[in-house]
This record gives sequence, C-alpha cells and structure tokens, in this order.
Amino acid sequence: MLAPFLADFGTAGLRLAVLLWLLSIVPAFVLLPAFRGAFYPSAAIRRWVSRPFWYVHLALPLLSISVLLGWLTGLPFGARPTLARYALTGVAGLFLLIALAGYAGTYRLVARRQTFAFPTLPAALESLRIVQLSNLHIGLTHPDL
Repeated sequence: MLAPFLADFGTAGLRLAVLLWLLSIVPAFVLLPAFRGAFYPSAAIRRWVSRPFWYVHLALPLLSISVLLGWLTGLPFGARPTLARYALTGVAGLFLLIALAGYAGTYRLVARRQTFAFPTLPAALESLRIVQLSNLHIGLTHPDL
C-alpha cells in the first residue's frame, strides 16, 4: 500500500520501500531460531536486528493508515496523492522522533537505593532486600540486561 506513494518520491522513495520490505522480512530469518529457543540473541542482534524489526512492524500499519486517510481526505479536492504524501511524511517523521526518543530513553535509566525502616517489622524479616522493577518497556536491548 505504501510503495505507490513512496514511488512519487522518485528512486529514493522506491529504495525506501524496498528497505522497509527487507527490514520487515529478513530479520525474521535471524530471529526465528532464537524464538524457537536455539540460542539467546546477543546484544548486537537485539540492538541491530530485533529492534528495527519491531519498529518496522509497528510503523507499517501506522504509515498505511496515514496514507489511506490522506488519500481519502484529498479525494473531494482532487489532491489525493499530495495529501497522502503529506500524511505519510508527517506520520513517518513523528514515528521516527518517538522511536529515537524511546531508544535514547533506554540509556537514561537510574537505579536508586532506598532504605525504609519499619518499627513493627518481625525479626525474621530483618535485613530482607526487596527489588521492584516495573513498566520498563525497554525490551532486551539495554546493555545491563
């Protein structure tokens, strides 16, 4: 669905369509053995194969929907391809900014030590350590994981 609108950007648009297609298909062959439990993906595979694979699979439906909505919006005005390209460019730019912010955010994690005192704590639980990790949503790309 995206290729005809990317073609309007010339050879660069067609190259982008091929790149998106490759990024959506080729990593599956690298990740498939890992999904089957044959090996645990290294940090490099998680960063340079897994993450782009998931980003492309998140982006393609959003980009397709934006092209369709841009095309439908331009239908009454005779500007279907133009509005579809604007929608595609705008949503792609926004998605890229969000993806880059998410990627950079995984390296801004902070671990804090907190000490709490409970006067009514039973002696059997003295010196007990509790760790809470929640809502990290960083996947397996952080170097410390």
